[in-house]
Amino acid sequence: MKIIYQYAYLIISCYFIIISCSSNTEPTKPDIEYPTILYPIGRIKADSIQNSFNTSEIKISIDDYGLFSFTDFFERGNSNITDKSIAVKLAKESLLKYSKYSNITDTSTIELKDAVKNDISLTGFSDWIISFKNQKQDGIEVLHSEINVIVHDQVKRIIGHHFNDISIPKLNIFSKEKIQEKIVGHKFEAGGKGSSEVIITSDMIIKDKISKNIIWIELNDSIELHVVWNIPLGYSSEIIRWNFYLDILSGEILSYSKN
Repeated sequence: MKIIYQYAYLIISCYFIIISCSSNTEPTKPDIEYPTILYPIGRIKADSIQNSFNTSEIKISIDDYGLFSFTDFFERGNSNITDKSIAVKLAKESLLKYSKYSNITDTSTIELKDAVKNDISLTGFSDWIISFKNQKQDGIEVLHSEINVIVHDQVKRIIGHHFNDISIPKLNIFSKEKIQEKIVGHKFEAGGKGSSEVIITSDMIIKDKISKNIIWIELNDSIELHVVWNIPLGYSSEIIRWNFYLDILSGEILSYSKN
C-alpha cells in the first residue's frame, strides 16, 4: 500500500511540473491562419487594370496586388467646389465605386483626417486633397494605410487602399509586459550621420506609450500583415527616438524606425 501511495504521489508531482513548465512556455502557435498574406496578381494584369482607367476622367496607379498604389503622384489641377462637404462626399463615393481596388465597402468605417482646398495664389492650384486616417481593424490601427483623394470638379486620383480580412490572433500572444523582455539587451544602429550602436535597456522603454498596431511588410514577393507591439524608445519619457515593432505572437523584431 505504501508503494502505491508513493507511486500516486510521483504521478501527481509530475503532473504539476508539466503544468508549470507549460505555463512558462513562450507563445508560438496561432489560433488562426496568421499572418495574413497578399500575393501579387502579376504586373501584366495590374497594367491591364491600370490602362482600363486611361479612358476615364480618374487617373490611378495599380500596385502588384491589384489595389490602388500607395506610391503615386498627385494629379494637380483646379476646382470650382467651395463646399468642403461636397468634396468629401465625392471622395467617399469614389472609394465605394472602386471598392475592388480601395477595399472600402462601407464609408462609415473610414475617418476623415483632413480636407484642404489649395490656395491658387500660393500653390497655383485650387484643387482639394481629401485625406482619410489609417485603417482600423478590431480597433487596432493599421500603420501606413492612409488614403488620399484628389478632387477637381470631380475625383481625379485615388492614392492608397485598405486591407481585407486581416487575421488577428487572440490566443498564445505575448502580453504587453512579457514582450518588453524580448527587446532588452538588443543591439541596433541608432541611425543618422555617424550613428553608433545602441543597446536597449529597460529604462529606454517608454512604457505608457506602448501600443498594439498592424503593420504590412513586403517580403518575398508578397505582403504580410502582422499584429505587433509598437514599443517606443527614448532617453526621456517626453521624446520618442525610435519605434520597435515586435510580432505579438512570435516576439520577433520585425522592423524599427527612427523618429
